[in-house]
Order: sequence, then C-alpha cells, then structure tokens
Amino acid sequence: MGAIGWVSATIAALTLLGLIGAALRWLYTRILRPLTTLIEDWRGEAPRPGVPARSGVMERLMSIEERLAVVPALEARLTKVERRLSSIETQIAVADRDRPRMEAGGMAQVERAEVGRSEDARFGLGR
Repeated sequence: MGAIGWVSATIAALTLLGLIGAALRWLYTRILRPLTTLIEDWRGEAPRPGVPARSGVMERLMSIEERLAVVPALEARLTKVERRLSSIETQIAVADRDRPRMEAGGMAQVERAEVGRSEDARFGLGR
C-alpha cells in the first residue's frame, strides 16, 4: 500500500469517526437528554445550594388527590346553597306576584285609589 492508500484510509477512518460522532450527538440531544429530563421530573430532585427541592410525579399526584378529597364536601354544600337559592327565588316570585304593580309614574294603583277616595271625602264627593 502506497502513500495514497494510507491517505485514503486515514480520510475514510476520520469520516467514519465523524459520522459516528454526529450519530452519537444526535442520539444524545434527541433521545437521551429528553429521557434524562423525564426521569428527573418523575423522581424529583433533592435540594442543592441555591436551588429548592422539586417533588417527583408521585408526590405531586398525591398532593393533588389530597386537594381533590374536599370536592365531594364542596359539592354537597353547593347543592344545599342551590336549594336555598331556589327556595328564596320562589318566595320572591310569590311575593312579587301578590304585590301591586308599579305604573310608569311610579305610584302603585292601590295608593292612587286611596288618594282619590280621600280627596273625594275632603270635597264631599262620595263615590
């Protein structure tokens, strides 16, 4: 093998090493780094100087479940409040139905009728 053969073999070996390095870099940046991040998020991280601890997925799920444990009690209270509100609305509707209606001038018909009767009595007009 001559000098040209050695140069060609060296160039081929360096090209192969470059391709292997590029493939390993791609593997690390596209697969291993995200996988490492996922595993760190799953496990959580211990506190370090200047960095607080981060809880893992299972700890976070447990805290969410604890917060959601109060939901049934809140639903029961909400149902009770809705029933009371419905009862109050019914009472208002009944009271509103029985109350005399206001005219455009703002005086109830009942009040106007009473005023009319008192004026008639004052002037001696008996209706």
